[in-house]
Amino acid sequence: MQRWGKESSHQLNAWSINTGGQTGLWRLLPLLSSLVFSDRPDVILIQEVAVSADGWITVHSRFDALGFTAYYIEPLFEKKRIGGVAIAVKSCFHSQLFFADRWQHGQAIAVKVGNTLALLSYCSPRGAPSDWLHQLWRSWNWRGRWFWAGDWNQ
Repeated sequence: MQRWGKESSHQLNAWSINTGGQTGLWRLLPLLSSLVFSDRPDVILIQEVAVSADGWITVHSRFDALGFTAYYIEPLFEKKRIGGVAIAVKSCFHSQLFFADRWQHGQAIAVKVGNTLALLSYCSPRGAPSDWLHQLWRSWNWRGRWFWAGDWNQ
């Protein structure tokens, strides 16, 4: 658990977690539910969500019921369902999708949380385009606070 950035005078409490697929994702939701709302993280960066767009509808409604606005970019599925990244933000914070993209071996998503940019990316072991991600980040010319998490399998 880390505290990064600030929204007004509030430090954002963020969790970064690799759920390892749907099983881990479904374990995360009851864990959040067991916490008092004020003890839940402000931002959750989740790697390897591995759900289809249809499956995300159910997951999204669960996050909503827990008091989060959730954003997701699904992987390009191959034979094995891997990847997929999501950022969930407590609904009491103003948040907005800033960027989302996917490619053959990964995904990246960025969400504005107040004046802070939360970035998350996943790259499979077969191809981590770290140079591409770095160039993309620089092209945004972001001047505010930011934090970046991910699973790059390197």
